[in-house]
Amino acid sequence: MATNTKLEIETTVDSQITLDKTSFSGSSDWNVAGDCKVTVNVQAIADSNVEGDHFVTLIHTVTENDGGEPIVLSDNSTLVASSLLVRIYDKDIGSVILKETGALTATAELTPNEKSNLGAFLYEDEYMVRLSKEPTAPVLLTVVSEKTASDRNTSTNEALGR
Repeated sequence: MATNTKLEIETTVDSQITLDKTSFSGSSDWNVAGDCKVTVNVQAIADSNVEGDHFVTLIHTVTENDGGEPIVLSDNSTLVASSLLVRIYDKDIGSVILKETGALTATAELTPNEKSNLGAFLYEDEYMVRLSKEPTAPVLLTVVSEKTASDRNTSTNEALGR
């Protein structure tokens, strides 16, 4: 299938990012001997506009290589590819960048004994904090835990004194 598949990538906003390649087609582009994947390198374009963090969407279109028709699968559905949101950190204005290890930061409520028996590293997480540019004065970042929907009053939380 990959030998007859064409993937084209468009951006929703011009002059914000560069892609090393925007079109893939045939066995010369797809790693047919491997897992049929390709890598697209994305880089922000440096400018002097103070925009703050901003986003560009990458729109992926999949068609047949020889004619541009949609690819119809065995269940009569059309092969589609998701769009991808690219976040651009602006070097022209200071900001705090938070990067989680995965899609979210997660942990578990365990006693010290449970942690030693189960392997604490499986139930701990971390995230990275960095500044988008070198500060011109001291920076103080305060982390505050706030109630979320899971902290609402329930009979279990009330019984536990939360």
